[in-house]
Amino acid sequence: MIKASDVTKAAKTLLETTPAFEGYTIERSERINEDAAAIPWVGIYRGDTNYSPRTLGTSSKSWRAIVEIVVRVQRIGGTAEETEDNLEESIQAVLDAFLANATTRTVNGTVDAITGFEVSYFGRDDADEKTSRWQMAEVVVTCEKRTG
Repeated sequence: MIKASDVTKAAKTLLETTPAFEGYTIERSERINEDAAAIPWVGIYRGDTNYSPRTLGTSSKSWRAIVEIVVRVQRIGGTAEETEDNLEESIQAVLDAFLANATTRTVNGTVDAITGFEVSYFGRDDADEKTSRWQMAEVVVTCEKRTG
C-alpha cells in the first residue's frame, strides 16, 4: 500500500527545488493561507487515495492505488487582471515542475506515474479592500502506484 504523506513530502521537495518557486512560501498540510505577506503561496495536501485489485484471483498484495495530490496556489497583483496572469504563471509552473523529467513524473519516485491534472479556481467571498486581489487555484495531480 502507499502512504500519501510520503507523496506530499516528495511533492513539497519537488516544488522547493524548482527555480520557478524561488521566493514562494511552500507549506504542506497547513491551513489555507490568509496572510498577504506570505503570497505567493503554495499549499500541498493529500487528496483521495483509491485502491483496487490489479488482477482478480492473483496475489492479495497486487493492488493499484490512485493517489491525488492537491496543490493550492495563491497569487496577488496590482489589479485583478495582473493577479489572474500571475496565477496562471504559477499554475503552469506547477504543471511544468511535475512533468519536467522522468524523476518528477514519478513525484521523486513515490508513484509509478502521473496520470492527469485538474485545475479549479476560487475567489474570496469575504474579500475586502486588502484581499480583493487575492486569487487561488487548486491543481489536483492524479497519480498511480502499483503494489505487489
